[in-house]
Amino acid sequence: GYLFKGKSCAVVGGGDSAMEEALMLSRICSSVQLLHRKDSFRASLVLQQRVFSNQHIRVRWNTAIAKYVGKTISVDGEEVSTLSHLELMDTTDSSKEYTQLSVD
Repeated sequence: GYLFKGKSCAVVGGGDSAMEEALMLSRICSSVQLLHRKDSFRASLVLQQRVFSNQHIRVRWNTAIAKYVGKTISVDGEEVSTLSHLELMDTTDSSKEYTQLSVD
């Protein structure tokens, strides 16, 4: 958790584990995007209600990751590869353009 403090992050999934992780990260991250490829969750109703009522979590239905895009940065004089953004696709319409989601 500490590595994500104050950062924008994404959680992928619709089950209990994804809900629990999104809820935990919402306490320390600047924003949490919960990406799910369908239009409903498999998670327990209690966890779903907690996610829906959490103002720091944005649910993105019918969304899948099409591409992970990275960049190289210098940390203490060493080149390090890091994730810069995700390219997301709409699972209901593959003809739509990908959208970008910046992550830290």
